[in-house]
Amino acid sequence: VQHIVTPGTTIMTCNIVKDLDALPFPYRKTGGYRLSARRDLFRPPFATVVASRGCPYTCPFCMSGLLRKGHYHRRSLSNITEEIVRLQSQHNVRTVVFYDDTFFPSSNSLSADVQSVVQSFERLTEIYWEIEMRPDILIALEPHLAKQLFYVGCRQINVGIEKGWNKGRQTIGKSVASEEIRTAIEKIRESVPLMRLTGTFI
Repeated sequence: VQHIVTPGTTIMTCNIVKDLDALPFPYRKTGGYRLSARRDLFRPPFATVVASRGCPYTCPFCMSGLLRKGHYHRRSLSNITEEIVRLQSQHNVRTVVFYDDTFFPSSNSLSADVQSVVQSFERLTEIYWEIEMRPDILIALEPHLAKQLFYVGCRQINVGIEKGWNKGRQTIGKSVASEEIRTAIEKIRESVPLMRLTGTFI
């Protein structure tokens, strides 16, 4: 626990866990839960999984990155895979929804990150999963990478478009133009027709 004190301000306490793999898997109760309409598209039973804490970005409309002051930590892929295997064996889970603000943190490392996910998730069988993705990372997702994600079970990408017009996105610090997003979506649809792409808006 860190206590941050500056003259004339109140004490702010931050509890930052860096080694997320050291945390136990969450308690699971079967039944009684439903996904939101845009996510509830696949085979039940489902489970939600969180692969990281915080966000490497500080969008002015979102508290995820702002609350943790830029602290961002991810679980290892082996730890995530272990949790999914346990969900399958103990609860017969067939669909996983990743609730991270962005499953892939950077477009610069996207190719390597996708390869790592594919290598880790190849051991999973009979599982579908979906993720959240930023538009700037979506436009860096080459067709062959999308195909590899689909191969290991990714069936839906939820894109944080936020505003339907360029000026609106610029107002909230989003620089990717509508035309770029549309082109990226069309490119993925052509190469992986069964991949579902949805948009989130504020």
